[in-house]
Amino acid sequence: SAVLKKSNVDKILGSEQPGNLPSTGGPTRIDPDSADFEAAESSKYKVAQPAFTCTRVGDHFFKDVRKAFNISEDHYHSSFALDQNLDESNMYVVSSKDASGKSVSFFFLSPNQQYFLKSCTINDYNCVKRLLRKYTHYVEGCKKNKDGASATLLPRYLGLYTLSFADPKIPSVVLIAMSNFFAGRYHIQTRYDLKGSMYKRHASEKEKQKKSPVYKDLDWIDHKRKVIFSSEQEMNEVREQLRLDTKFLRERHLIDYSLLIGVHEIDKQNIEYYTDVTENDGVVFNRNGDDFIHYYGIVDVLTPYGGKKRAETVFLGNMLLREISCQPPKPYQKRFMKFCDDHLISYVGMKPPEKKKGWFKKKDTTVVDSVVPKTKEQGNSDDDSDSDYDGKVDISLTPDVKKEREKKKSQ
Repeated sequence: SAVLKKSNVDKILGSEQPGNLPSTGGPTRIDPDSADFEAAESSKYKVAQPAFTCTRVGDHFFKDVRKAFNISEDHYHSSFALDQNLDESNMYVVSSKDASGKSVSFFFLSPNQQYFLKSCTINDYNCVKRLLRKYTHYVEGCKKNKDGASATLLPRYLGLYTLSFADPKIPSVVLIAMSNFFAGRYHIQTRYDLKGSMYKRHASEKEKQKKSPVYKDLDWIDHKRKVIFSSEQEMNEVREQLRLDTKFLRERHLIDYSLLIGVHEIDKQNIEYYTDVTENDGVVFNRNGDDFIHYYGIVDVLTPYGGKKRAETVFLGNMLLREISCQPPKPYQKRFMKFCDDHLISYVGMKPPEKKKGWFKKKDTTVVDSVVPKTKEQGNSDDDSDSDYDGKVDISLTPDVKKEREKKKSQ
């Protein structure tokens, strides 16, 4: 572990006031294996900074994760370092009141805006430790994107750190380092947090008053949004990655995750600015012709379906006949994927679903998988519950209804 003292907190965590972007001078690299950072006599903070010990947790796993995402060790560590031309940190601080959701976390955004440190609760900390080994293996085993990095849409967890203070009255702090998949070339004007739930999934009036509000599922539908891909194959590849990522979460009994989407509206009067299709590293995006650019990724994946969540499902959902957001892992994933099929993804030239004629026809809620069926070898490696996404299986019909349909077909 490395002992950080006094004003060197600035180099690691940043100041309480956001600064400017780094100058053209290169950053000074902080050696992560250094045992001691000497304290300076003066500090720009108005209060004394308590001494603390910073410990890296599971770093041998995170090194493999960073390698899977094509992130060099020098680039990662220097991104949080103090620029050699600056005397004070220029990291940005985002408080919980400016972030979406009910989280009480705070965020430190690196000067290059590619990474951030997020404070964690003890439950989040334990969940990350429990998942770390399988998360590392999953990220390494995912297919590669065009840049040779893992194509998963799960959060890119790059490091876990605990800060233990010398003063026993000060509680320890846990920080997790992550990639910022909103660090694209173009400004994001609108944000959406999509869980696949329809119950009370409108942004509140308080949320809408924020400088950068985060809208929800019903807002996405009301705004008539769609992520439109250039081809059916491209759409299917993204959908399959979403299915595999959420399957990984389901098998770990995790819920409450969502797809965070940032929308940039293309300025058609300056269309020449959009001729270059390259993007910053670690950014997943899609361009809808000359209308929109979407940045997206899965977030908030550290909520296990435990006793409290089970009680919430029963007492606030089932007993009141409400389909609330909180559901068991399997129905949660099923609903999430159905929302993606019905309201989220499309491709150029895709025909809208045919509308049913007649007043009394039963609504067909069959989930059809647009992905090419798996081979027998691939199917054997999957668990039985994943058959929900086989297009040949009608998950919406009871045995009685199935028998009636089979009789009609035979006639």
